[in-house]
Amino acid sequence: MPDTRIGYDAFLSHSHADRAWVHRLAAALAAHDYNGRPLRPWLDEDVLDPGELSGSQELTSALDRSRCLAVVWTHQSAASDWVRFEVQHFEKQAKGRPIVHIEREAGSAPEGLRQSPSLIDATDCAAFEGQLAQVLDRLCPTPAVSVGDAERTADTAFDDFLPDNHRCPEGEPTPQSDAVLDALMRYDIADPAQEGPALAAFMQIASRLAELGRTVLPSTYDAKMLLGDCLAAAQIKDLAYRQIAQRLIDAEDDGAYDPALLAAVVRCGSKLAEIAPEKVDHSVLLRTAAKLDSGHPTGPRRALALLIGRVVGKIRDSKAGPVLLDALCRGGPMARLAFCAAITMRDVVSDSIYFVSPLAQSASRLGEATTTQLPAPSRQAVSELSTLDTFEYPWLSNAIANAKRDLAALYGIDTFGYPLMQAHRRYAGVPLHHHLAPFTGRLVRATTFNMVDLADRVGVGDVVCLTEPRVVDALFDRAGAVVTAEQDPEAPQIKRLKSRAIPFAVVAPRTMAGLRDGERLSFERDKLVIFAADRP
Repeated sequence: MPDTRIGYDAFLSHSHADRAWVHRLAAALAAHDYNGRPLRPWLDEDVLDPGELSGSQELTSALDRSRCLAVVWTHQSAASDWVRFEVQHFEKQAKGRPIVHIEREAGSAPEGLRQSPSLIDATDCAAFEGQLAQVLDRLCPTPAVSVGDAERTADTAFDDFLPDNHRCPEGEPTPQSDAVLDALMRYDIADPAQEGPALAAFMQIASRLAELGRTVLPSTYDAKMLLGDCLAAAQIKDLAYRQIAQRLIDAEDDGAYDPALLAAVVRCGSKLAEIAPEKVDHSVLLRTAAKLDSGHPTGPRRALALLIGRVVGKIRDSKAGPVLLDALCRGGPMARLAFCAAITMRDVVSDSIYFVSPLAQSASRLGEATTTQLPAPSRQAVSELSTLDTFEYPWLSNAIANAKRDLAALYGIDTFGYPLMQAHRRYAGVPLHHHLAPFTGRLVRATTFNMVDLADRVGVGDVVCLTEPRVVDALFDRAGAVVTAEQDPEAPQIKRLKSRAIPFAVVAPRTMAGLRDGERLSFERDKLVIFAADRP
């Protein structure tokens, strides 16, 4: 069954005869903050081709995923079969969710509502701000928990974890470390009223960790590992928490000597690779490597690059693994260092150190501690070693030499020919607009007819191509990245993608038409690179 979690705050049901006012209302709602995150109205002309509805499925999907129904009554909407259908469906399926009635023309609302104090009078065109305030009052009830509450709770738990006399013995979970996770997970990110606090709690811990990273304290290492473990546990519970990793990358200081927030992101990827490899976000790993390349190659930054390589090594045989490897080998020096580490991994040991109990319990359910031997890296990946630019860094030259030696010792590989990738690679051009690049993954084309069904099938290793500028939030939580059709940078879909910290690129129609299911895509250095689906 498709994901029916609440994705929209208000489905705006109206007649197209009143489109100008409703567009104004939708824009004003989208600019309003509700408990730590923007409101998300659903308006057909923003997310569907005007007058070209493919059927009722798209409407019912949006209605089922809306927290409220806002009906704009005019004489035309009162006579509209579509408005009648939307109201009847919402009343039947919404299970007590509120309906907000807005009367734009006097006497147009149903007779039973005309004397109701709940009916919002919007007949005066000059009183929009007052009408908006009434709508917001209905759509934004006082939440049980605020952003400030979430931040204070997270602070308290983190303070209890931090004293120098508290250390996680051998990284085992402790009451203090589990209390931090409890403070972060007490807010349901799938609940519209709690989404903002859920994000705020994580980012409050991140701000504390960033401060801690500038000091030399015994608990600094544990704090980095703890935040990574908490994020991994959260993503196992709900993929919507993946946006935290992107926010941590954004929040990291480019010039940090020892980037604590990036360390937490890599730690999260490492734990997921051990417990739930299908939830490792390929694009986050690539972007983290690029972020490391934005600063001076300090020892801690190089150590993180090697750890990224170990995570990538564990998933290098996944569907999108080869293109992630290729993107790393064409990145900066840190990305190339990660590439060397990724292709020389041979053994994956399943037992590990965990800082929170849910991860330790998930690992224990996988069985006894075992060592899994990885197959040899592909010929293509091995051949890339011969072309790596060392950027005049001796440590990178040494890493390449060591990688060749290790491949010979581990897999008997001692021939490093010229890459054959060129025959399987093409450049699709420069995107018109992009956000949170670089990213990478397997291409999945989403159309008017398959968008809803795709929601249960796409994963973090996929780049979903939205062939029309339509919003399907269920895809946003699951896809690793999005490529969308040409539209204004301030369009509703673009704003939603940004607010959810989803990597995306906006491309021209000709580029979109050339993208095929199953191909692999990498967006780096302002170019889209496409790899054939059947590459060796």
